[in-house]
Amino acid sequence: MRNFPVAAVKTGLLYSTEIVELVAEIFAERVAQKIPLVIDPVMVATSGDRLLEPGAVEIYQSRLFPLATLVTPNMAEAAALTNRPVTNLAEMRAAGQFLQEKHRTPFLIKGGHLDGPRAIDLL
Repeated sequence: MRNFPVAAVKTGLLYSTEIVELVAEIFAERVAQKIPLVIDPVMVATSGDRLLEPGAVEIYQSRLFPLATLVTPNMAEAAALTNRPVTNLAEMRAAGQFLQEKHRTPFLIKGGHLDGPRAIDLL
């Protein structure tokens, strides 16, 4: 980021508490630069396997989400972040509203695992 102009950043799988903390530290220093930051909190695989250390979830919520321009959890990740089921559009809407109010940043709940012929995302 020091050597090239960066117009926006999107995170992906960060895995460990240490990595999430480092990313949060880097972007906290760059808040004044107004670089849009999209956080994809990769936490749960399609198989249901956890892809993120448990302690890293708290760092996401306390340090990264406040810096985000947009957070893009899938349904399983939204369920993990809200401690409630997210299996249909109504639950996606409720989870998104809860997360937006809690973290004061927009959430795009990705509905790729919805039953039916179409994937529907909710902002």
